[in-house]
Amino acid sequence: ILAFAAGLVWTMHNALYRHTSGLAALGAVALLLFSQEFIRLSSSVMIGLPALALAMVALWLLLRYRDTDRGIWLALSAIAMACAAQIKLWAVVAVPAALLYLLLSDAARPHAVRISRRTLLETVGWLIVTGIGYVVIGFVFGALRMDQLIAPHFDADTRTAFLYTNNLLYLRYAMQRHIPYLLLALVGVIWAARWRQMEIILPLVWFGASVVALAVQRPLWHHHITLFTIPLCWLSAYGIQAGVQVVQSIAQTPQKSRGEILRTYGLCVLATGFLIAILFYPAPIYALIRQESHSNLPIYNRQMVDHLRQDVQSAPGIIFTDRPFYAFQVHALTPPETAVISRKRLQSGDITDDMLVQMLEKYAPPYLVLERFTSIYGENFLRMVHDRYSLRFEVDSSQYYVLNY
Repeated sequence: ILAFAAGLVWTMHNALYRHTSGLAALGAVALLLFSQEFIRLSSSVMIGLPALALAMVALWLLLRYRDTDRGIWLALSAIAMACAAQIKLWAVVAVPAALLYLLLSDAARPHAVRISRRTLLETVGWLIVTGIGYVVIGFVFGALRMDQLIAPHFDADTRTAFLYTNNLLYLRYAMQRHIPYLLLALVGVIWAARWRQMEIILPLVWFGASVVALAVQRPLWHHHITLFTIPLCWLSAYGIQAGVQVVQSIAQTPQKSRGEILRTYGLCVLATGFLIAILFYPAPIYALIRQESHSNLPIYNRQMVDHLRQDVQSAPGIIFTDRPFYAFQVHALTPPETAVISRKRLQSGDITDDMLVQMLEKYAPPYLVLERFTSIYGENFLRMVHDRYSLRFEVDSSQYYVLNY
């Protein structure tokens, strides 16, 4: 996960370095590190950040394509986006940004007066390759389960299972947490529009699509916030660049009229003020870094690991568990279906009691560890567990069973 986070930081810096300045690129990276949840998710065993990192790579490759006009970058961009969507479907919020950039960036060049046929073919081709790549990857790895990819996000039971997580209230809180970022990004949009920096389409549309998606998503979790903070930091870099360019302009041409000085100094003062505000809002930056640095380390019981390791070493076998980290600790495999077991899917009915029973019948795992959802498992599943397995070890809410032979 940390490698994906580093890759995301590198691609953002590289994209901005080529189209703004080194100072703006470094500023965006710093803002990203200071943003809500990024540091914490960089060391968490979650798939969201790798997906967004690959989406960022896909957009960076589009910039490379426009700079070099080499088709290989366009193809690699589509493949990267397909991989991102396969890791986590949420990555498709970056697709509208890619499509609009391909359509509009070439048309905005001085020699172009409209969207050309070639531009349309590029855009459609990128979308087709992305779609084919997504299907092929899903087919190869057996991941084309629309009932688990689509239904859990739009099913009525899922959207009402966690009413305490009001999406709009949480989204408003996240926006308030990043007010200086938003204002700095606004300065950047104004500057980019003035200088016809078409690259800003990518973070601007990504940010807008993310906000719209999160506004309708239920439930909304803390790790969803990076969907808009990543493009927001990208946008903020243009605000930093506005200040940099103003200072350079003043230094190079000191003899300016009062109106010119007011206009140029205005952007610089705004950008500087918002950057300073980030250091103190909503709390001093050192306090925010300390808070965000508390990683979501995997929670597990050491005694449970010791019992599992002893048994697995003497008689290797797969482990059915709702906390896969146990299997990782003892170098054992788990049924692939357990990857989607979550409280949201269990309480909403996307994963039913009968499905869990079918998993046990299909794999007959010799080892079974129940820990996270012991209070919400159905009667049929628990009955099969008690009939076919013997309790080997129990601590707190963790229960370790072995198959009866």
